[in-house]
Amino acid sequence: MLCLTDMWKAQGSDPARNVAEWLRSADAKRFIEVLAEAHNMGNSHVMTKKGKNGGTYAHWQIGLAYAKYLSPEFHIWCNTVVRQYMEGHIGPQHLVLDEEARMVIGGIVKSVLHAQLTTVIPAMVEGAMLEGGHVVSTDYKPALQVLIDKKVPARKRRAFSQKVSARLRRFALETDKPPRLSRETNRYLFHVDTIRDWLAHEGNALIAEHVAAQAGQGVLPFKKR
Repeated sequence: MLCLTDMWKAQGSDPARNVAEWLRSADAKRFIEVLAEAHNMGNSHVMTKKGKNGGTYAHWQIGLAYAKYLSPEFHIWCNTVVRQYMEGHIGPQHLVLDEEARMVIGGIVKSVLHAQLTTVIPAMVEGAMLEGGHVVSTDYKPALQVLIDKKVPARKRRAFSQKVSARLRRFALETDKPPRLSRETNRYLFHVDTIRDWLAHEGNALIAEHVAAQAGQGVLPFKKR
């Protein structure tokens, strides 16, 4: 987790740009919501406040989003240094920074490297991203769209889509069409062929169980094969 409060201090502690002000914005709320959904976690798992004066800590992607809010210059600096570090062009010995800035970038780099080294899926998704950064192909859909296409009722559909997304990710990693990550929505997208095969494998049964449960019908619990 990256301390957003430290980032705010390193940028000059502008009261109009503090963490609380940013969190009130619709863009921030939407970004956090989508990130949590993409990782199949609750909002409290991607951002938390530690103690009365302990600062606000958040997932590194939220940290970079907050850097954009603080100032274009700070955002560019963070992105540039993190990218150079990830590509191996620079290391800690090359960062000539004051102490507060060193703490900020150190937290970002540590979080990024942890994600890269301990999580397989993001690394595979990164390699599958489109060169231009925008996923526009109609051959790929998010889990939520799969449920909409299957006419799953809206009640609790968003929460259920997180479970479906996780199942689809595991299934897709065993195919020649790995999931992609939309940079516009930060949601995992799945190829229509993968979706079709997953539905036949387990998805239709899983969805039927969910719909029946929402309708109050008793069905046998679904068991993954």
